[in-house]
Amino acid sequence: MVVWCWVAGLVIWIAEVDHGYQLKSSQVSVLALLLILGDWSCPILKPGGTLSSFIRPQLDSPIGRFSLDFMLLANYTYLGVSLVLSNDMREFIWYAILGIPFANYSDEFILENKDGTLRIRGQGGILIMLCSFATNNTVATLLDFGNFIFNDVYPNGSTKRALWQSFDHLVDMLIPGMKLGVNHKTGQNWSLTARLTSNILNSRAFTLEWDPNGLLELFIKHRGVVHWKCGVLYDFNFSLMYKTQSLPQTWVLTPMGKLVENSLNETVLTARVNKCYGYDINGGCQRWN
Repeated sequence: MVVWCWVAGLVIWIAEVDHGYQLKSSQVSVLALLLILGDWSCPILKPGGTLSSFIRPQLDSPIGRFSLDFMLLANYTYLGVSLVLSNDMREFIWYAILGIPFANYSDEFILENKDGTLRIRGQGGILIMLCSFATNNTVATLLDFGNFIFNDVYPNGSTKRALWQSFDHLVDMLIPGMKLGVNHKTGQNWSLTARLTSNILNSRAFTLEWDPNGLLELFIKHRGVVHWKCGVLYDFNFSLMYKTQSLPQTWVLTPMGKLVENSLNETVLTARVNKCYGYDINGGCQRWN
């Protein structure tokens, strides 16, 4: 059984295996933002193909809504996927957690698909291994809903299976097509983790997690301690979520632990975790043990 519901204006579906809800195709409990996907012909990184940090953008989605680029933040270089808002404005929705220390602007970084491995290479050798599989017939592509995916393909180019995808390695933003939850069979966990600051990406404290074991709630934790809960799912809403009239495109977990609906304008709040001080339970706040 699949349950469709609204959460703070978001269409979500919940599939719970061990606690009353069934999704027969797989053992997964998730809260997901939904998107109807089209069938597009995608630019791909073929076996042996490379993308250079000296060429921008490195890889565009089919209609140019998203792009894959190397970005420089706080003396580190990251591989990331950005939403193209305009010709001169982009918002990063995903990035490889490990950054490469920046030395100088003459350093070139290469994303390469080689021998079943998707990796980043620099002048000093292999710097970051995104994934590696025992197959040589692979392609990497950026889909038009922002998912950077590494596929095992048949000789005719059709997809055999997805080996790795960026949407399985969430950072601080949830966009349509991503999900929060737990795969009970594999142990895969999908959760958001906030940056320490807007420019420091790989040192983090706050997490947004979906709890499939209790009352079907969302948690925000600070270093493992629950600071906020969204309230019980009832009549297709979580009781303590701020309700909005419009359908937001993103959820963002900020460095201060706030859950907002737009990282460029934080005035619409879903959760005010920065107002939770550990001694009251107002607005979803939790007492700290």
